[in-house]
Amino acid sequence: MTLLDERPITDALLHAFVDGQLDDVLMTKVEAYLDKHPERIADLQTWTQQNAAIQKLYTYRDIPPKFAKLPE
Repeated sequence: MTLLDERPITDALLHAFVDGQLDDVLMTKVEAYLDKHPERIADLQTWTQQNAAIQKLYTYRDIPPKFAKLPE
């Protein structure tokens, strides 16, 4: 058993789950947690909706800024 196996399921970990930032081991652990705690799924749905609203407001966020050409 590793420390990751003992890591508690926190809101930060659930946010990372929603954002697709977990590795396979933690993804499986969170999925097992959600199976035992289905009441938390409402939180995940809310965060997913918030992410979609933010993306809609800031559609340009993934576009790199244009910088003035530097003098050579």
